[in-house]
Amino acid sequence: MTPITEAMTEIGRLRDELTEMRDSGRKAALKVELDSSLKSSDLPQPIQDKLGRRFSTLEFTSEELTEAIREEKEVLAQILPAVSASYAQVRFGDSPRDKIDKAMDGMFDGVDVDGVKRFRNIREAYSIVNRRPIFEVGAQEILSASGAPFDSAIAFLRETIKSDTWSNVFGTSITRQLLKEYRKPGYDEWKKVVSNIETLDTMKQQERVRTGGYGALASPTEGEDYADFTSPGDEKEVYTPTARGKLETITLQAIANDDLNAIRRVPRSMGFAARVGLYKEVFDIFTANSGVGPEMTYDTTKLFDAAGHANLGTSALSPATLTTALNAMLQQMEFVGSGETELSYIDVNPKYLLVPLVLRGTAWDIIMSPVKVQDTLYHAQQPNIHYKALEIIVVRHWTDPNNWYVVGDPALVSTIEVGFYGSREPQLFTELTNTGKQFTADSVRYKVRHIFGSSALEHRGMYGAVVA
Repeated sequence: MTPITEAMTEIGRLRDELTEMRDSGRKAALKVELDSSLKSSDLPQPIQDKLGRRFSTLEFTSEELTEAIREEKEVLAQILPAVSASYAQVRFGDSPRDKIDKAMDGMFDGVDVDGVKRFRNIREAYSIVNRRPIFEVGAQEILSASGAPFDSAIAFLRETIKSDTWSNVFGTSITRQLLKEYRKPGYDEWKKVVSNIETLDTMKQQERVRTGGYGALASPTEGEDYADFTSPGDEKEVYTPTARGKLETITLQAIANDDLNAIRRVPRSMGFAARVGLYKEVFDIFTANSGVGPEMTYDTTKLFDAAGHANLGTSALSPATLTTALNAMLQQMEFVGSGETELSYIDVNPKYLLVPLVLRGTAWDIIMSPVKVQDTLYHAQQPNIHYKALEIIVVRHWTDPNNWYVVGDPALVSTIEVGFYGSREPQLFTELTNTGKQFTADSVRYKVRHIFGSSALEHRGMYGAVVA
């Protein structure tokens, strides 16, 4: 083969390769355009699949694909003429199920969400979710469908594969309202005084073992060995997570009468109850046993104890008694081995002043005054040592008007642990269809459940004043 012939052959081969590469690139680009256009069309999946099969083997233009999608939408709209006009808005948005969820949220909140028109009532929501004419939908049918098995834990674990059944749509909507109420600010101050928030994989008794530290370093005698550390001991606290929960019902009458206020109340009340229940659980640790707290497992002494823990006072809140409390906390020693003689102060850093509502004004005067609070009426000039030194937490449900407490920075010292089993947030469940209240009282019953436990971990980061 002559050089010219070889060159011409090579040129032909390269031309064929370029043509093949161009065709492959064109096919890849068409596939990307086809997949993207069908996904953003929000047509039902069977129709998307049909268009995908039709165009996958064709050379098509963007205009041809757009026109085919438009025609399918028009046909679908004509098939369902009796459905509420809001169907088109819900169904043909950026994400059909997400728009249904927003329309449901808007129904509960009473406002449109992100431009999606809210459902006006339960019947309209049910008819659109189930693609049924609204005049065919009865209250009993909605009640029965609402009582289908629903577990919020499973629903939210599988949220990437969303089910469009009414029980799932309605159940997840109620759960979102419940969690929205649960996550509201207020009654969340418990997080400030807790050092450990854990997720538990069992409901067995939890053991928290704290290993002690070492004493201060000692100077050796000249020419002799350094002394050995004494191995520290440990302190153990225990608690067991338990289930908290309550039941609530939505009645046939509420659905038949489109009583949105009654239906809205259910998730809001559940979320608020869960939020307040956790708040009380943590702050009731301080007031247990008439204010001296629970008995600590590691030494069988109450959390607040003057002799054993050096963290209990009996005087009313004042600048002087607060100084006494802070001094006591700053003098707490590290838990060390029994043979150590040189003890170390721990880094407590008192941070929070806990008071009942009655002492709110007194606490404010002590903490927020830049000058020392005086008993007489003359103008004070002496700086206030407590000025903004602590953050005040008013515990609203404490009934004793005199007791007060101080908590150290949980980032530096162990205080309280709260452990959640399964989920850190409350979960929602329904009864099986035609069982329980649905069968005996024409109602669907919901259960909210929150599983957690709590315990004080050690005494050194807390001080209590139990005032007679």
